This record gives sequence, C-alpha cells and structure tokens, in this order.
Amino acid sequence: VEEGKHLVQTTLMISPATDSLYIKTLIGIESDGRLPYKDYYYGDNLGACDGSFVFETDAAKRLESMVHYHFITNRPAPPTNCRYVYVNPVSKLIDEPWLEEYQLDGTPDNYLDFKVFFASDYYNNPPQGDLHDTIKCLDYSDEIQFYRQQYIDLIEDFQNETNKYYSGCTFEGLVFWFPVNNNVYYSIKHELLFTASTRLLVCSIVATELNDL
Repeated sequence: VEEGKHLVQTTLMISPATDSLYIKTLIGIESDGRLPYKDYYYGDNLGACDGSFVFETDAAKRLESMVHYHFITNRPAPPTNCRYVYVNPVSKLIDEPWLEEYQLDGTPDNYLDFKVFFASDYYNNPPQGDLHDTIKCLDYSDEIQFYRQQYIDLIEDFQNETNKYYSGCTFEGLVFWFPVNNNVYYSIKHELLFTASTRLLVCSIVATELNDL
C-alpha cells in the first residue's frame, strides 16, 4: 500500500437519533494521515457530522490539509543537501463559487453543483430559511473526495496560468446571505485562497577533505 492510501477502511457508526447502525467502507482514498476518515460539516469548525472529533476542524480544513498534502508529496524530492525555496508569490482568491466559470450543474440542487462547495436556501423548493444538516454535512467518500479533486484541478490550472508552483493554501467554510432579485437566502460556501511561487533549489556546500597531497 502506498503511503497516504488505504485499500479498504470500514467504519461502524450508530446514529443517536435512530439507534441505527451504519457501515461505511472506503476504498483507495488518499488522505493526509492526520485525521480519521469521517463526514465533516462544511466549515465554522463544526467538526465531524457524528459529533466526534469536534475541535478546530471541518470539511474546509480537512480539504485544505488533503490538498496541501497532495502537492507537497507529489513534488520531486530535492537532491541531497538541497532544499526548495519559494519566492515571488502570487495568490488567487475564490470567494464567489456560484459564478458561471465554476458551475457544473445547470439546475443546482445543493449537491455537487459547483467546482467549489456552495449551497443555498435559494435552491430549496420552496426556500425554507435554512439548510438541512444533510447539506451542511459533506460525505467523505463522495463530496469531500469530489471537492478535493476539484480544488487540486483549480490550483493546477493556476500553476499553468502563472508558470509557478503551488506554495500554500487556506480554505474556509462560511455562512453568508446570498442576494438574488432583492432577496437574500441563507447559504454556505468554501472560500479558497491559494498561492503559487517561483521555486528555487538551494544547495549547501559540503566541505570535503582532500587527501591527494
């Protein structure tokens, strides 16, 4: 098994509301090895959807960690006695994920509609003033993995546009009010900030004793 990949992981969960037993099997999912495979709320440090591991993490932060892990572990290793240095950074902020360039589904229903996570009461039929927990909670094997790949693709596009290399990212999950036709609707989104830089290779000089005298 390659580092950071698990062929099979099975998780048993019991719903406090229904006392139902759920069995989830995940196959071939890349992680950062830091936190368990779980469904996480969209953001706001709300933690895992089953109520465990409720500390400063959420789906946005899990994705931030996973995407960073992807780029760092897939770059070529520097030669011996060398390291990478990043200079001349440029950044991109994606804070309006509903824009046409990010839309994937022409009739959004709050499930995998955009390249960047965005859900809104505007897409409820009819609007209800809030969003159900099933929308606020991102399933690990489907939604989190989907957005992981989308965010990687967006950063790779940015690398190509700038002719620079990934050097960092910050993802936040937020609540906001989405304005449409003089109305506002309860909504949640991810904001992505990522940076690409010129990558330099800096090598140290190692003194070698000469014995040819």
